Amino acid sequence: MKQNNIDILFLDGFFSGIESSSFLGFIFPLGAFLKKYNYSYKILNMQLLPDYTIDCPVAELRKLNVKTIGISTHADNIKFVYDVVNGIKANLPNIPVILGGAQATFNGTKIMNLCRADVIVRNEGEKKPVQVLDVFIHGARDLSYIEGVTYRNKNDVIVNKSPPKII
Repeated sequence: MKQNNIDILFLDGFFSGIESSSFLGFIFPLGAFLKKYNYSYKILNMQLLPDYTIDCPVAELRKLNVKTIGISTHADNIKFVYDVVNGIKANLPNIPVILGGAQATFNGTKIMNLCRADVIVRNEGEKKPVQVLDVFIHGARDLSYIEGVTYRNKNDVIVNKSPPKII
């Protein structure tokens, strides 16, 4: 039996080959912001799975009623993010995958060409994830109206203009 609806499941705890990495410090404030807009979230720490292959997170995702997946990218985890995103999309192609973080911000087009992520949130990520969820969950407008995102439109990668900086 599937668990209750999860608007966004954050995948965390990727292993870099040397050490594991966690971005809980970034996820919890974002989660608080999402809750303010009535979006539910959960965190799946990849290190807690019994098997560190793509089959294990895919099996976990099949148990959950996940509407979207979010992953923070950085230099230590990006190659693993490619593998995980491509594995998820090969098995569960209808679940949108949203990437954020430093690597996604500065290498968005390259990342979109190397993995099958649906959207990249660039730079500050406070309001944009809410806008992206509005599109995927509520069908609000479309991604072309959201500044600071890179997204896939069929075979094209679209880079929207960047919004003004918050600070």
